[in-house]
Amino acid sequence: MGNELMGSKKWSRREDEVMSELGLKPTKQSGAGWLEKEDGEGEEIIVQLKSTEGKGIAVRREDVKALFYHAAISHKTPVFVIDIMPSYQLVAFRPENYKEIYEWLKGVFEGEN
Repeated sequence: MGNELMGSKKWSRREDEVMSELGLKPTKQSGAGWLEKEDGEGEEIIVQLKSTEGKGIAVRREDVKALFYHAAISHKTPVFVIDIMPSYQLVAFRPENYKEIYEWLKGVFEGEN
């Protein structure tokens, strides 16, 4: 139990850290509640985060479908962030959302978010 709890706290801290770096508000309980879904969101963006310290990571179809569904009902742009700890982050999005993503990332890097 101790290791599970410590692991859970570690990933929760990492999630909060990554969302903050991206200028987003982390959701409570990784979106497991009734009101907040996914792992983080901003005014126009909703994000699902997958992090790993291991050799690989899986992106499941059902996770992507859930992200797109939650984006649609919240009227936000869906973004999938892959965090290869400790140094690499990849941002995945639909090509038609390029302008929204560009503006969001521009704000992140210019310190506006």
